[in-house]
Amino acid sequence: MTHSETETAVLYKRGFNDGYLLAKHAPELSAQLAEIESTSPRIEGMKDGREEYIIEQNKIKEHDNIIEDRDRGLEIERD
Repeated sequence: MTHSETETAVLYKRGFNDGYLLAKHAPELSAQLAEIESTSPRIEGMKDGREEYIIEQNKIKEHDNIIEDRDRGLEIERD
């Protein structure tokens, strides 16, 4: 890996982690930052980190809904 590739990877990783944490603690700001048009590795990482947080939260909500439905005795429809 060249120095430039390593630097790009580090910037992306920092952005990813920042984006994840912003989505968790400051979702409004995170949404605004996601609208930025940029090819910066850090910004791209922030967008991807935000998306990862949203995906994880949706999976948690889906799981909670399944458990809630099960506890109420409702049938779960399978595709």
